[in-house]
Amino acid sequence: MPDFRVSEVTFHGLTRKQDVFADKVLGIRRGPLDGESLKSGYFRLAADNNISNLYPMATYRPDRGDYDLALAVKRQKDLEVRFGGMFSSRPVNTGMVGLQYNFFGRASHQVEATSYFGKFYAAGQVKLRSDLATRVPLFLEPTFVLHRWDHFRSFATFFDEVRPSYIVIRELWGGLNAGMAMGNKGVARLDLKYAQTKDQYYQNSTFTAVDTADVTEFYHVTGGLSVERSSLNRKQHPNAGELLRAEVRWVVGDERTIPGSTRNGPYAVYDARHEWFQAKVTLDKYFLPRGVFRFGLLAEGVFSTMPF
Repeated sequence: MPDFRVSEVTFHGLTRKQDVFADKVLGIRRGPLDGESLKSGYFRLAADNNISNLYPMATYRPDRGDYDLALAVKRQKDLEVRFGGMFSSRPVNTGMVGLQYNFFGRASHQVEATSYFGKFYAAGQVKLRSDLATRVPLFLEPTFVLHRWDHFRSFATFFDEVRPSYIVIRELWGGLNAGMAMGNKGVARLDLKYAQTKDQYYQNSTFTAVDTADVTEFYHVTGGLSVERSSLNRKQHPNAGELLRAEVRWVVGDERTIPGSTRNGPYAVYDARHEWFQAKVTLDKYFLPRGVFRFGLLAEGVFSTMPF
């Protein structure tokens, strides 16, 4: 049998613009592909969020001494809807609904909106991910996120005085994530974000409905870089393989605290500027992948100049 070498690839189930994207992912435009080169591009195409399944069929061409490859492509649905939540006997029930719209042309795009709603926790996220068919795989992902935690009294009788929540935490941030593949097992990520946090809280447990809360706000910019290589067999609960990740982050921002009526001491607004750097290394490795037991090692190291 001759060596497996592919000179031509045809796609079934894609539009003309989608053909251009798939051609670039496989790398067939740069010339004939051997088995290893084809394998890398094939799995990259199969992992794309707009592709559901690939069905390959190779045909030998004796006049050229190599193969033609036909790929039948089944696309993901354009619109996906997800529902979920957590329900319990405690007042922390949370529901979730998520929408994802996939659109596919010379690049692969997904728009995703997710909402969590409940009395204790509420959140919303909107993001757009674009996977580009460049020689080195790249993705761009602008994102916007809002979180809110409401630490309220979990029980009150009919005669109890109604009191406000004793801690309310809000986080709001938006920015851009970007990533570059480093082979089939590695990825480098870069992010830049602007964020706001706002905490409303009381200094003691005897506050009433007429008291005002302390308010602490932190407006900051953060940028991070991470490099990761993973051969884990699962994204969740793996039992074989290895993950090595190194990441650095820089944060700079301004804090302001406005005291409320339950403060200790005189009224004074506090303003401060904070800046710090942090680095983190993570190793997650599993040994003896066969047998009943799985032994693993999880090690983390962190360095930070955070002053508070």
